[in-house]
Amino acid sequence: MLVEDEVLVGMMLQKRIRAYGYETSDIITTGAKAVERARIEKPDLLFMDVWLADGIDGVQAAREIKTFLDIPVIFFTGNHKDKQLIERSKDLAPVAILDKLGSFDAVIRAVESAFGCSVT
Repeated sequence: MLVEDEVLVGMMLQKRIRAYGYETSDIITTGAKAVERARIEKPDLLFMDVWLADGIDGVQAAREIKTFLDIPVIFFTGNHKDKQLIERSKDLAPVAILDKLGSFDAVIRAVESAFGCSVT
């Protein structure tokens, strides 16, 4: 499941993830909608932007989703070294916290780590 409130960023990530052979959901733009769709779709992986436009941020949405789905989480943000973010998300045991502007190879490595495999 791909959650990103900046649709163009989400589309770019979606296209590149799919190019590696992974399926992705439609781009979900709010934390509340992510929780709702996760209940229905039961995704295998949560790829979550930390800062979302609505009232529920990515960490809060992931925490709620993890109460009913035991799935890996990959967070991405404009500041992946934010100590407050790392502390807030620690109990969710994210596979990775990635920089939005970082290497796409890091994204694929995190996805492969979440699934325990390699397609590269």
